[in-house]
Amino acid sequence: MFGRLSEDTALQNLKDTDEDSEFLFYILPLAGGDWKTRSYSGEAASSHTGDKARLEYAFTMTILNPDALLVRDYNDTRLGVMGVMQDTLRNKTKDGLRDEAAVRADIQFQIDRLLRDINQTAELSAAIESAYFPLPAVGGQQALGANEKDSQEPRRAGHGTKEDYQSLLALKTSDYAGMSIADFNAKLLAWADGDFSRTERVDADMLCNDFQVSLSEEELGFIRLTVFLSGTENGEFVQSNYTGGPVADPAYQKSLPQKTGTSNGKSPLWCDFGYRFSYHIANQETLTVGERDC
Repeated sequence: MFGRLSEDTALQNLKDTDEDSEFLFYILPLAGGDWKTRSYSGEAASSHTGDKARLEYAFTMTILNPDALLVRDYNDTRLGVMGVMQDTLRNKTKDGLRDEAAVRADIQFQIDRLLRDINQTAELSAAIESAYFPLPAVGGQQALGANEKDSQEPRRAGHGTKEDYQSLLALKTSDYAGMSIADFNAKLLAWADGDFSRTERVDADMLCNDFQVSLSEEELGFIRLTVFLSGTENGEFVQSNYTGGPVADPAYQKSLPQKTGTSNGKSPLWCDFGYRFSYHIANQETLTVGERDC
């Protein structure tokens, strides 16, 4: 039955606007064999005429306690995620939509807020992935950078201070690469727990790639790779403590620089590419930081 539904194009087109079609595609499958974990996807576009910025997203919802979770609450959570993602690009100026770093930071802020609200419950957990495709650059010019943005989206926190980075770089000891993942992650978690505001400032700098403190290439590499990976792993560890579920595999995402040009010297052209992958650490006690980072 479910297989035939997926072949019905007319019903597919109505599943997000018609109550009966919504029930058939989103609610009824919960009675099937794969009810525990289900994945959904969607796309949002900016409201301006002409070229549009796009946000593609996918999210997975896992039922942790089927005896306590109501179908209504499950569906409200699904609709809530889709609603937030659909609204993310609305009311942004065209220049703001071209500010790729700022928009992605805002998207990540919205995702983090959604996941915090969902995963603090004992009945349901979720994971969300997204890919942002900004407006083409105007006249072949590069999109605005994080420091040149003309949008209304503020940073999530102020800039990291010299003292913030001195405390973080204290973890970059001469032997840190030989430390086990378990030991280094514990030190980073203690640093993050020591001052939440400091952690937010450094996280905002990393998200926007906007550092106001003078850092060497080696120090930036340590922050962008080692601290980022361990921070992601710690995030999954903390989340599992809230949900009571297993620790999810961390993921790494990279967006490559945008390429721009012109067609016949007139129409602007642009190309955007990124990649994302997850990884699994079988034993954090034996794997070293250097082995992971290489």
